[in-house]
Amino acid sequence: MTTCVVAKMKRITVIVFFFFLIFSIAEQLKNNAESDAVYKMDFSAFYRGAYMVKNGKIRSLYVLADQLKYQREIGGENADVFLPYRYPPLMAYLYSPLLHTDIVNAYDIFVILITILYFLLIGFFVRYFKLDALYIVYAVLFYPALTFLFNGQFTLLLLLSIIVSYIALDKEKDCIAGVVSSILFLKLQYLTFVPFLCVVSKDRRKFIFGFTIAVVLLFLLSTFQYGLDFGPDYLSFLIASEKPSFGSGARNLFNLFSLVEYIPDTFVYKNSILFVSKVLNLIILGIFLVHMERKKELPLYLRVAVAFLLVLVFNFHVSRSDLALAVFPILLIIRSFRDNILTNNRRVAILISMYVTPWFHIIGIEYIDVSVYLFIALWFMYKYPKYLGSKVGIDI
Repeated sequence: MTTCVVAKMKRITVIVFFFFLIFSIAEQLKNNAESDAVYKMDFSAFYRGAYMVKNGKIRSLYVLADQLKYQREIGGENADVFLPYRYPPLMAYLYSPLLHTDIVNAYDIFVILITILYFLLIGFFVRYFKLDALYIVYAVLFYPALTFLFNGQFTLLLLLSIIVSYIALDKEKDCIAGVVSSILFLKLQYLTFVPFLCVVSKDRRKFIFGFTIAVVLLFLLSTFQYGLDFGPDYLSFLIASEKPSFGSGARNLFNLFSLVEYIPDTFVYKNSILFVSKVLNLIILGIFLVHMERKKELPLYLRVAVAFLLVLVFNFHVSRSDLALAVFPILLIIRSFRDNILTNNRRVAILISMYVTPWFHIIGIEYIDVSVYLFIALWFMYKYPKYLGSKVGIDI
């Protein structure tokens, strides 16, 4: 069978899979519409935020009592889960076009739209690296990706920011990379990735300039929308709403230090331990940042992949749906397979372990995926450089 025929068959497989996926999602949405499932999704928080902004209640965005009041107005009075809106006002405005219909229909529209855009974005990234088209299926069937598609989060926007930032760095457009990476401001915890992007950039001054200008503009825009006390109100609300009852429990997070969340609330020093664990996260990331600066023998795509895996593992708040962002470093690692360095057995082991271990979360087995991702990141950072220059693998 010729290479051309095989390529066509793969493209047909991807297209058939896409339509099957859309059909499956439509069936799932139909089931969700018959229950209060939508109010248990993160989408309800964004819809509520947009609803409040539209009704001139932007000053109430960071008041839990007011959020509860408007939750009842949009039809969630019987929902047994309440997820607060915990983002800058800008995100509420971005979701506001969906207010033209009720929350259930808005959720359906959003999920289908995000699914199509995610499919296209992954397809573009796979094409950029000239990878096998079947990796699109791999990325879409990644369990955290399925989670974020149904959750109604804006994870796709973060993924777009990260991918475009990387491509800009790859093309030595460091200022553009800095500007685009500022979008991570919308979820403050992912700003920890920015110093790693800066370290691997060719011209750090241009990167810092672009990032600083853009993030200041985003902050000023949020302040203009909300008021001069946006910063204090927003940060205090983030701290106050960081609770298991609001979806921030250990089981809903992906990082090693969320283990301390299992400490009973009755333990008098729990809050102190939680604070220390978050500080330790930043210290450890700082240590790896210094090491990353020295790992110049690694190609750009692996330095960025390792950095992002470390950010996921040691960040202080990575939700399970946000783990879909791991698709980015996974595809970068797949790109490394073309360097003819790893054996087929190692390639298969890496792909299967990174794909399968997040599924253990469904059956209540935690932290296997975190440990595997940390091991792979450290292996590529410290062991892989020893293989550079050798040719022990087979090209894909």
